[in-house]
Amino acid sequence: MVRTRTALLLGFILLTLVVGSALPTLALEKHNGAALEWSVLEPLPSKVDVGEEFSVTVEVTNEGTVDLTGGNKTTVELTVKGKKQDTKIIELGKNRSAPLTFKITLTSPGDHELKLNSYYRYGLVDLYNDKGVKTSTLGTVKAEVVEVPINWTPIIAVIAVAVLGIVGFILFDKRKKKAEEVRRLAEEVRRQELIRKKEEAIAKKIEVRAIVGKHPRDYYILRRTKYSNLRPAGMTSSGLNILRKQKSKAELEAEKIVCPKCGTDLPEPFAVCPRCAASEKVESVRHTIRTYKSQANADFTDAEALLRKAEHRLNWSDFAMATELVNEAEQKMEDIWAATEKGEVLESTVEEYSEAKGPSLDAKVIGLEGEKAAMPAAIVAADLISTRDEKPTGEPCPECETPMEDDVCPICTFGENLDACWSIIETAELDGANMKEVEDLCRQANNARERGSDELAIRYLRRATRMSEEIYHEHARSKTEGIIRFTNALIMQVKSLGEDVTMAEQMISKAMEAMEAGEYETARSMAAKADGYLKQMKEDSYRKQIQDLLPIVEAGSTSNLDVQQLLFKAKKLINANELEGAVDLLETAKTKL
Repeated sequence: MVRTRTALLLGFILLTLVVGSALPTLALEKHNGAALEWSVLEPLPSKVDVGEEFSVTVEVTNEGTVDLTGGNKTTVELTVKGKKQDTKIIELGKNRSAPLTFKITLTSPGDHELKLNSYYRYGLVDLYNDKGVKTSTLGTVKAEVVEVPINWTPIIAVIAVAVLGIVGFILFDKRKKKAEEVRRLAEEVRRQELIRKKEEAIAKKIEVRAIVGKHPRDYYILRRTKYSNLRPAGMTSSGLNILRKQKSKAELEAEKIVCPKCGTDLPEPFAVCPRCAASEKVESVRHTIRTYKSQANADFTDAEALLRKAEHRLNWSDFAMATELVNEAEQKMEDIWAATEKGEVLESTVEEYSEAKGPSLDAKVIGLEGEKAAMPAAIVAADLISTRDEKPTGEPCPECETPMEDDVCPICTFGENLDACWSIIETAELDGANMKEVEDLCRQANNARERGSDELAIRYLRRATRMSEEIYHEHARSKTEGIIRFTNALIMQVKSLGEDVTMAEQMISKAMEAMEAGEYETARSMAAKADGYLKQMKEDSYRKQIQDLLPIVEAGSTSNLDVQQLLFKAKKLINANELEGAVDLLETAKTKL
């Protein structure tokens, strides 16, 4: 028992010695002064995107001898390359811990070192990692630049719209300039023709004055020539004839005023073209119909049928009826749309040509309705019968027993011949010829055929075919001659500039040969090629003159105000591609130097 107590006493003494020796060691593990021990709770990301925000969570423990509470609150900062990213203010007693979450955004690519910094009111706070090493570096994070793919669709769309707008503007401007150039050239040709006639008259007067005698040489020849071109135009109160010079066919054609866009004859300069006005109205109504259809499910069949009828009348140059039909179509369109907005449906009242009952639209145009339809036909028939030749004596047709002409039956081929005549009429009207009389003859031929008057129908058709060919060829030749005359005037103008126009003269020669052969389209095409070639030569000649004159005028314009103004105007004309006017101004400026 005594040994047991002794053993217990010795063990207690030994335990006291061990604990006493251990307490100073634990006290030494504390850091003197203010100190924080930190540890990263979540691993740092290896790399992030530039500009991307990410979080760093750190747990800090007060391992120092200073109680960081109350007035000793500590501030913990996270910095990157010396720049503060986030700040936390905490109260932390001895041996107390607290988690801190910092928000970081890296604004530049590369490796970035993250560091902590802490202080309180008496100075800095020492920082240690969880291994007891004094350090403030948390780690390194790499920032990378992420290339965002470019959305090319809106960029391409904007560029396409811009390009289309520029191309449209250029084409419109070019078309406008071309029309202005044609008008200007026509005016210039007329002006040159007037000047030439005045010069010829002056030359004749000079020639007559230069010859001594009462009646100079060629007096009677000139007199006969003068009076041969005069025609009676009236009578004075005393009974004397008033003579007036008869204009040639070429002069009448040159004085004709036509629309520069479609070639339709106009009553006076700058008059509104009825064909263009009606065509634009048709397109406007058709565009409005498309707009209404996009807004609601409406049936515009009646309005569209009227527009087709209007276009049909335009093809035959019946502008008054075409305009009337377009206005009717517009009113019909508005009525249909008003009914559609109310939820109603209008009954269709317009009939197509194939469904029309009663007199045809062509009959209405020429006034052939009801009993009156036979009156003009009877008058023309009487005129034809009174002047008809003997009946054909050819072999009878095996199909209809009608006498044939050159082994061809005029009745069996009536439809083909009528279509061929209408084809000639259409070609001639597209070229600008007036074919109303021939159209009436074709309609009368068709009416006579429907009534069973085959002989009268054949005579109508023969007369219509002959007249259509004569009118078409006369009109086409006259128009082609005018185009060739215009090109010849341009040749003389370019030749006066000192240019070689041999190739253009050869083209015009071929155009005249084609015209004589009846190939009017070929002749006009050759004349157009020569015209384009001459315009290019003319432009090149003016540009060459500008290159020669411009340096001289610019060099001498420094001390002359008038020359400076002329030079300024000339440059504006050059920018506007008015080269002829620019050359005239530069030559005037050169004379003033």
